[in-house]
Amino acid sequence: MAAPSDEPRQKSLPEHVDDESGALWEDERGLQQHVVDFLTNKAGDDLKSHKNIGDILESLKEENNVLSEQVLAVSDSVPLKVSAALCAAENAACSLQDLLHREEMMANLLEQHLQGVQPSKDHLGRMLNQIQTIERHMKYLSCLQLIEECSSSIQQCLMTGSVWEAIRAIDSMGAVHAGLKTSGCSSLKAFLQETLSFWHRIIKDRLSGDFEKILAQLHWPNISPTAQSLAPVGNHQELSVQLELLVTQLLALQTTDNLLFHSTSPLLPTQADSSATAVSQSPICLPIQIMLVPFRKRFRYHFCGNRQTSSLSKPEWYLTQVLLWMSNNSTFMEEKIQPILEGAETHLSARVELCRGLLALVQEKVASDALRLLYDDALFCHLVEEVLQFEKELRSKLSYPPALPGLLHLLLENTVLQKWLTVEKKMAVEKMDAMLSSEGAWSCQYKEMCDMDELRAPDCAETFMMLLQVITERYRYLTCPSAQLKFLGLQKELLDDFRIRLTQVMKEDSRYPLSARYCAILNAVNYISTILRDWGDNVVHFHRTHWAVGGAHRYNHQALVLNSKVLPRPEQTGTGHVLERACRAVSTMSCTHGSSFFFLQLQQAAVSLNDEVLLGGLGQMELGQLAALEGSLFDSLLALLDRLKGDMMGRLLDWTMREFKEKAKPYSQNRWLSFPSQQDQSSMSLSSSACPMMLCLRDRLLSLHQLLGLSLFQLTWQGLAERLDHFLYQDVILANHFSDGGAAQLHFDMSRNLFPLFGQYCKRPENFFKHVKEACIILRLSVGSAILLRNVLEEAEEETDAGDHERPTLMSTLHELGVYCLAPCDVLYVLRLRVSWPGQ
Repeated sequence: MAAPSDEPRQKSLPEHVDDESGALWEDERGLQQHVVDFLTNKAGDDLKSHKNIGDILESLKEENNVLSEQVLAVSDSVPLKVSAALCAAENAACSLQDLLHREEMMANLLEQHLQGVQPSKDHLGRMLNQIQTIERHMKYLSCLQLIEECSSSIQQCLMTGSVWEAIRAIDSMGAVHAGLKTSGCSSLKAFLQETLSFWHRIIKDRLSGDFEKILAQLHWPNISPTAQSLAPVGNHQELSVQLELLVTQLLALQTTDNLLFHSTSPLLPTQADSSATAVSQSPICLPIQIMLVPFRKRFRYHFCGNRQTSSLSKPEWYLTQVLLWMSNNSTFMEEKIQPILEGAETHLSARVELCRGLLALVQEKVASDALRLLYDDALFCHLVEEVLQFEKELRSKLSYPPALPGLLHLLLENTVLQKWLTVEKKMAVEKMDAMLSSEGAWSCQYKEMCDMDELRAPDCAETFMMLLQVITERYRYLTCPSAQLKFLGLQKELLDDFRIRLTQVMKEDSRYPLSARYCAILNAVNYISTILRDWGDNVVHFHRTHWAVGGAHRYNHQALVLNSKVLPRPEQTGTGHVLERACRAVSTMSCTHGSSFFFLQLQQAAVSLNDEVLLGGLGQMELGQLAALEGSLFDSLLALLDRLKGDMMGRLLDWTMREFKEKAKPYSQNRWLSFPSQQDQSSMSLSSSACPMMLCLRDRLLSLHQLLGLSLFQLTWQGLAERLDHFLYQDVILANHFSDGGAAQLHFDMSRNLFPLFGQYCKRPENFFKHVKEACIILRLSVGSAILLRNVLEEAEEETDAGDHERPTLMSTLHELGVYCLAPCDVLYVLRLRVSWPGQ
């Protein structure tokens, strides 16, 4: 029986009690515990002592009475505070009513006052309107007086020859004109405009007359190069002083001239720039406008009338003439006019201002001719070429600022641009038809220079890629990225069209893939793929002997344009023609580095503009790759070209292997087990049954080496070696049994005859025939080594069948023999093909 515990027993909750009852039970236990603790603190540990119980009870009663009195006191004070708050609220409501009453009384008084002062208000309003009308009249009259005073001052200054004072007066009148810009006094503004124009014209005519006389003495304009050598004599210093004075005065008159004639200046371009890429031009300074007058007269006389020089078929006449005018007069502008402009702190370039003025004439003429030639493809194409050539010379030779528009923006007008794209496509398709149907389309033009020709591209492929390069050079300097992307889309369309044509021609020759035309098509596909990869390469490290002969070559735009107009004549086969064609190819391919960066910029523009034509069929992943420069716009075309190249390579290798297998049938049927041993032969020679297949292979390799490009031939002979290795291993070695003499003869045929055929293309050709080489090693092992190896392999085979892994020593043994490719089971199989075993 267990002894009872000294600790008080804790009463536990019954299991059936719910949560609420449990909470009450816990509260009761807490209260009991509190009472116990209180009594323990007051009475001490001896609970049986009752002497302090009375005192404790009395103190608790007193404390209870105090708390009761406090509760009663608080209960009595609360109604008093509520009553006070109610009284305060009633007083506030009374005050609010009083204020509302006073506000109503004030509103009534104010309404009565307003009704009383309304007549005075109406009278005062009429007086103010009269005062304002009088003030406007006074200002109107003061403006008229100021205009009359300025007019009188200008007249007096002109009579006394005080041109500077007249210019200051007309500037004051111009300031009044600018101040009245938002005024509604149309009559006053018209009068001021007429007066200002009148005096401005008089001063300008006087200064212009004097300026033209000085220019005439300085032999302006320089129409021909010989005129530049003419110089004034005697009074050169005096003329320079007068020139500086007149130019400075004309510059001072520039503000009023801009105010009056900025929107109607005949020297500014009148054609709208639909591409919105041209920089808005400020008016040409007044001295340059006067200097441009003789040029404008000559230009309109020769090129805007019915004279023979105004021919739509000869835009180069007026374009060349304007370039000559710019070039011939640049020295005069820089030496005579530029110092004066710098002294006046105008921050203008005299040469650029002259070019701007002459360009305005050309822009108007080109815009008019382009619209008139929309229905004549030949003349329109000629105009575009001349405009591009003009733009190139303007920027390169004359250093015209790129921020200022030349003539290219005129070609970006929607109608002209669409016509340009249509003509480019039409001309390109016609050239493709002509180049593919020509007699020398599939012949390589560099046979006499084979050392530099690694790709052996046929003439049609080279001409086609040159055509694309010419198109690129035409549109690469356009100022509108969207227009450039349209031309890029046209190039991709032409590339796909050319690929389809190559595929169609290939199918005609697919019955005999070893023909020269079939190989030329394969070279063309590889050539185009190589250039497209270079164009789409993001980091250009593309160095090839084919692209560089004798150092760097500079691209000649005129030669390319000429080549785009005139198709090559295949009948020209002289050495000079070959050198010309080679230099043309090198000139074309020397642009591939610049083209790479140009197409990279177009790729970024296409992604930023989200061009639907170029990016319409791409998913989000492809767009992300293009944006991250991990792909190119030519990836889809390259995939199609690579698939075509792979298909053609497969056909070529299949045909070659079928021919080889046909020639190799006698060789594979040799009685290898009856060959005499090597000791019984005085010297080894090629098997007679192997001669046909070796000759066939040699001829095919030589033919392919001559017909295919270097990279293609590299892939071809390597693929052919791989297939030959598989065929010889499967159909010759594994299908026969070998004596020692047969194994020696097989090794001799392979190592001394087959492998050397590929030795001129690589240093160690046997590495491409691993199965054959290692099988020959196994077959030629000495009897002892063969027996030991067979035993090891058989033991390893038994262990493998039992579930054990192959021993590492087995692989090391095979490696010591020079066997790396064949598996142990294959080595054992080859060993069992030997017939020279002891006891047999």
